[in-house]
Amino acid sequence: MNDKLRKIIFCFCIIIFIFNNAEASKNRKAMIIGVQNYETYAPLDCTHGDVDKMDALLKQAGFEDDYIWKMKDAGIGDNITASKMYSSILAFARTLEKGDKVIFYFSGHGVGDKSGNNYLLGYDGNKDAPEMFSVNINQIKTMLKEKQPAEICLIIDACRSYVKRDGRDAGKTYKTNINTGKGVRIQELADMKP
Repeated sequence: MNDKLRKIIFCFCIIIFIFNNAEASKNRKAMIIGVQNYETYAPLDCTHGDVDKMDALLKQAGFEDDYIWKMKDAGIGDNITASKMYSSILAFARTLEKGDKVIFYFSGHGVGDKSGNNYLLGYDGNKDAPEMFSVNINQIKTMLKEKQPAEICLIIDACRSYVKRDGRDAGKTYKTNINTGKGVRIQELADMKP
């Protein structure tokens, strides 16, 4: 998706999500994650920029810095593993309060399995065993819904094409699926199944 279209979609979501009810900005909370570096796959080029642009858009929409959790792998040794990502999402979810308006944004690799589950891959992610080395999107939904926020907006910008970094088949591209299809999907909070 190009940057212009992404910005239009995001601004549309912000208008519907936030401006239909002008509440205090402390009730607006966001978590934005960009995973660029992967142990087994070639690094992605755009995730850091995506996180920075999303951060700027959120601030333009009235989100306060103190209520934006921003996570991106800055360099060697600062890798966002699945465990680190899961722990951070859980910590963010614990800060939510009833009635909050929440945005969760992820930019990085994603994969779906044959059972219909979708996963976000961390640095140690493995497309062949996502249930062991990734974060299940259903778990994220469950964690965010637990505190009964008024609204949740999940924006998942997940690549489904992987380039093998080293070793056997280095440079080979693998394609996988995410089970939600492409485009925007609106779902009532009560109907958001984990």
